[in-house]
Amino acid sequence: MIFVAAVHRGRTTIWGAPLSEMNHGIFGYTLECGNSWNNKIPREPKGLKSLVNALNKSAEECRRYNDYYYEATESQIAYFKEHVTEGSHSVSMPD
Repeated sequence: MIFVAAVHRGRTTIWGAPLSEMNHGIFGYTLECGNSWNNKIPREPKGLKSLVNALNKSAEECRRYNDYYYEATESQIAYFKEHVTEGSHSVSMPD
């Protein structure tokens, strides 16, 4: 399982799932959008760092300038594990 922090309109959400689910389900549309504008952006990144890079490039290409992504910190991962509900892949961080 990998963990990505996504910031949208100033709100941080922590996502946790296997890489294949991040690529195809959770962030599939974002990666597809980025790849459609810039075919150098991979639709199936091979690791966490390449996923984060592809998501940030996709946000830029798709003109979502307020969105950005980074590797979740240890404290964010701990918060995720403590607050995630069964069947869910995301937890919003408190303000």
